[in-house]
Amino acid sequence: MPDQVGLTVLLALIAGNLAALTWLASELQVTPVSVLQLVGQSVTLLAVAALAVGLGIERDLASTMRRLGLTRLTWGQAVAALGFTVALFIIAGVAGALTQWLQPALAREIEDRLVQITQDVSSVSGALAVSIASGVGEETLFRGAIQPRYGILLTSALFTLVHVQYGLSIITAGVFAISLLLGAERRYLGTTACILTHATYNAVAILLQNVAP
Repeated sequence: MPDQVGLTVLLALIAGNLAALTWLASELQVTPVSVLQLVGQSVTLLAVAALAVGLGIERDLASTMRRLGLTRLTWGQAVAALGFTVALFIIAGVAGALTQWLQPALAREIEDRLVQITQDVSSVSGALAVSIASGVGEETLFRGAIQPRYGILLTSALFTLVHVQYGLSIITAGVFAISLLLGAERRYLGTTACILTHATYNAVAILLQNVAP
């Protein structure tokens, strides 16, 4: 397939970045993110995904969109995507409750870091902008570009490693389960549905995180 080389290089780059982050994890500072930063990141992920599957080399824009699973949603698909959002919150809620019970110190650390990271985007407009940007970029890369070639399990493992910086924990298992569910959604509903699910989940989670006492 025309995207074999591009995706192989992409996986190598992800692995290298993960190794570097793991090595430097103890020295990294937690700083708030801005809408501009996340929009820039999303644009970068979109460009990487498109180039990895052969845009401008062996695919035109239309075939690239089809390969990435970026299609117009029907009303039924949109409703189903929101149903998947509810399922994500159930998984996250169970993982969060278990972490609070079994790993309370880790739960407090994660909560404090999330509040610090999202404090500059906690308004409704900020949460929406950040959620759309991150949902579009991440889902296009992981579910759109990587999953059709390497499958749900490997894609979910990569997604989990990128999103968890606390070692093996219940939170890790929760993120992996969320990614598996998004992978199933990609298979049956397409990447656009995953974007809607991911963006809605992020928006609600950010707003709840920053209004909770």
